[in-house]
Amino acid sequence: MGQERRVDAPRARDWWKANAARFARAKRYQTDLNVSDAPLGPVFDQLPLAIRYDVYLRERALMPGTPDWEVEIWTWKQKNPVGAR
Repeated sequence: MGQERRVDAPRARDWWKANAARFARAKRYQTDLNVSDAPLGPVFDQLPLAIRYDVYLRERALMPGTPDWEVEIWTWKQKNPVGAR
């Protein structure tokens, strides 16, 4: 198993005080990107796979009609468009 990473609460608090103005209170952010306005839009392509799971599954749970995607192969499809195969 990997090593446990402990949170440095004072450091996190200092970071938040220095950066809070960059973030709208009513929005949701992942890896410094706003995922509230269009979670499965262009911002989705910029997210690491682990974060894509979180964003996608949240959208599936909250929004009926969310497309059924295979998130694991999303990055592969982006790098290998249909015409390039």
